[in-house]
Amino acid sequence: MKKILISYKRKTIAFILAFMALTTTNAQTPSWAAKATKSVFTLKTFATDGSLLASTTGVFITEDGEAISSYTPFRGAQKAVVIDATGKEWTVENLMGANEMYDVAKFRVQTKKANAINIAESQATDGSEVWILPYSANKKPGTIKASVKSGETFMESYRYYNIQTTASNIENGSPVMNDKGELIGLIQPSSNTKQADAYAVSAPFAANLKLNGLSFNDPAIQATNIDIAIPSDINDALLTLFVARNAFKTQKYTDYVRRFVKQFPESADGYVNLARIAISNESYEEADKYLQQAVKMGSNKADAHYQYAQTVLQYCLQSNDKKTFAPWTLDKALAEAREAYKTEPQSVYMQQEAQILYTQGKYDEAGDLYMKLTNSDLRSADIFYAASLCKAQKKDTVQQLALLDSAVALYNKPYLKEAAPFLLARAQARHDAGKYRLAVADYNEYGTLMVAQLDAPFYYMREQSEVAGRLYQQALSDIDKAVELAPQATLYLAEKAALLVRVAMYKEAIEASQQLITLAPDESDGYYFLGAAQWLSDNKKDGMANLQKAKQMGNTAVQIFMDRHTK
Repeated sequence: MKKILISYKRKTIAFILAFMALTTTNAQTPSWAAKATKSVFTLKTFATDGSLLASTTGVFITEDGEAISSYTPFRGAQKAVVIDATGKEWTVENLMGANEMYDVAKFRVQTKKANAINIAESQATDGSEVWILPYSANKKPGTIKASVKSGETFMESYRYYNIQTTASNIENGSPVMNDKGELIGLIQPSSNTKQADAYAVSAPFAANLKLNGLSFNDPAIQATNIDIAIPSDINDALLTLFVARNAFKTQKYTDYVRRFVKQFPESADGYVNLARIAISNESYEEADKYLQQAVKMGSNKADAHYQYAQTVLQYCLQSNDKKTFAPWTLDKALAEAREAYKTEPQSVYMQQEAQILYTQGKYDEAGDLYMKLTNSDLRSADIFYAASLCKAQKKDTVQQLALLDSAVALYNKPYLKEAAPFLLARAQARHDAGKYRLAVADYNEYGTLMVAQLDAPFYYMREQSEVAGRLYQQALSDIDKAVELAPQATLYLAEKAALLVRVAMYKEAIEASQQLITLAPDESDGYYFLGAAQWLSDNKKDGMANLQKAKQMGNTAVQIFMDRHTK
């Protein structure tokens, strides 16, 4: 009986203590708690196989579904949902920002209307009372009273709080409120399990997370498979559209572009990118429809026509076996380019028209446009170079060289690397015009600028001009370098042997010819140059034998040599 009474007293005491604790908690529960609790939810993320990956707490910050919580659950996640305060489940639509260092993420939830919580405009001070709101579906609001023990400022305007509380096992991501019922932070439990203190990262910091054009390079973004939100700024969105092409697999990129079109229906770039995807699948009719949509829906009509023309031009430049869509012709590309210029007379649209005319072989018309462009905002070495190509096609060497002179003249000495392509072009044009020593001068300038990138073909080209300009010592040096850089190329070794014969260095010519025969025994050049060197160095017998062998192998130069030297 005594034991029964003791047990009864213990139960009574426990009941009274529990009632007192509940009364105390209710008395301390702020008036705003009931409404604020409706903003709290549970976040669940799932792996590719559908298994639960992680579960944590989060909170809505806007009525249209923007929310913040911990980032960690999103790592490796294929899908995410939230369960709101009423127990309803909603899909996480996309990730709007993430910071791995402070373990916070901002995302959008596909909900009809969220119960949003207000974010505090000012930071909580040390020693101030705060309340932690755990998730409680369909239950009376519960709060955990705590205080700010201390805080550290980061990124100039945000605070990382040390929260003093007697509670334990607080769910990560739980909102921390000030006495006005405003959100100041999200809980991040202490790694020290022996102490009750927790930490909270600034809620304004999490709420201000956003994506920009380079967000795809962020490891936190790359580590999740949840859809990435498209930046609200069109310029950032266009940059992400470009980056996404290489960052995403085909289907994910296609989905991203479609979301871009939905968000920015007046931007032609979305339709153009859908057209490119269709082209990659050889669906040209579908691509053409997207390009027509770009013209119809795009706010910048001129740019839409320009993109249309450029796409068709690129298609026309393909090999014939890939051109299966009859409506896409150079005439179509030209019509779109002219429509772009008609809509908005910009130099870049005139340049496109000139490019198409050149591709059509209409060199006079293309040249006239390029000459107009030399007096436009596009005046540059590239424009003079393009004009020179038109003159080259018309065999107008004088005008070609004059235009190349103008291209090079846009750069001051000492030249920078930007001038290199035009120096090289002028060197080749000067060689073709018989101005060999001037060509060598340009090759030398080019060589000085591009010394680290010079290859065997360059040394061979300069050697050709040096030989034609009777600069034999320089020519020998260059052909030696070409052979050194490409020892398996018979062209350079044959040129070396020919040059050595020409300058009467017969011993060296014989050695070079023998190397050539070893490298290419089935080619006649080695035997021809070997025979010529031997004949001219008075070894008539061996020389004639090798010359005859080269002749039998089909070398037509042998007879010319024999007619000149054996009669």
